[in-house]
Amino acid sequence: MKTFSQFHNEINGYQDVKTTVEAEEKIAVVGIHQLIKESQYLDNYNRFLEMIFQRFVSFVNYSSFNYLSNQQNKKKKKMLIILGGNKGLVGGLWNQLVYYSISQFDHYQKIIIYGQKINQKINEHINYNNKNNILFSSAPLPSLNNWGLFQNDLIQLLNQKTFQVDIAWPKMITLSYFKPTIKKIIPIETKSNLASNANYPNGFPIFSPDPKTIFQQLLTQYFLNITYQVFVETKLAEALSRATSMEKAKEEVNKLIKNLTHNFLTERQKVLTKNQIEVFVAHQVTR
Repeated sequence: MKTFSQFHNEINGYQDVKTTVEAEEKIAVVGIHQLIKESQYLDNYNRFLEMIFQRFVSFVNYSSFNYLSNQQNKKKKKMLIILGGNKGLVGGLWNQLVYYSISQFDHYQKIIIYGQKINQKINEHINYNNKNNILFSSAPLPSLNNWGLFQNDLIQLLNQKTFQVDIAWPKMITLSYFKPTIKKIIPIETKSNLASNANYPNGFPIFSPDPKTIFQQLLTQYFLNITYQVFVETKLAEALSRATSMEKAKEEVNKLIKNLTHNFLTERQKVLTKNQIEVFVAHQVTR
């Protein structure tokens, strides 16, 4: 039977755990609404830019843009960049992304993993040394304030003209559902793919200063937006999943505290009753 001090220490211990869980939940919740707004805005804006690109491809030569022409070359080797997180405690979010990404590994010759936790999980499921045909590298996922570092890494990869680059991340479908997604970093179709489907109005559009300059500006803006969007959605997925996990953890801790308190009160009542009986018996004997 536990002593009162043991019950007291256990309850205080779980209270400390509850305080930690609540603090983690608050940290996760901070900024979620802003991330949601940014993600939705960027998604709508990028869709609009993609529509414009599909109209521009008839007037722009891909060879004028180094990394764009390279991304359309189907003979190039393929690289997959996986955006995950540095911490755990996010339910099955990272597991889903890991399973989906691993299932696609055979299509790529190089894998770059951003996020310490997701790199650990991928390493648990596969042995890098057994993947002799794939080059692996990893790095911590930068913070939102340093997302430009991630973007600069991507620009360097694109300018190397060695690989076609795809990116994998947990894309937000609803606030409670994130789907592992793989997307081309420059998802612009070639002219041949568009020729049969394009239905342009009569006449030739007037560009000022010229189609190439406008297209370059739009392409730069799109690249900035799409890299920031996947970065924001990854952070949002982690924050929402962590908040949900912390809420469930808090419920479990509350149950444990409630059960311990109930057991403590039950044991105390037993001891009090036993003491009362002993006092009563002793009193009867001494009469």
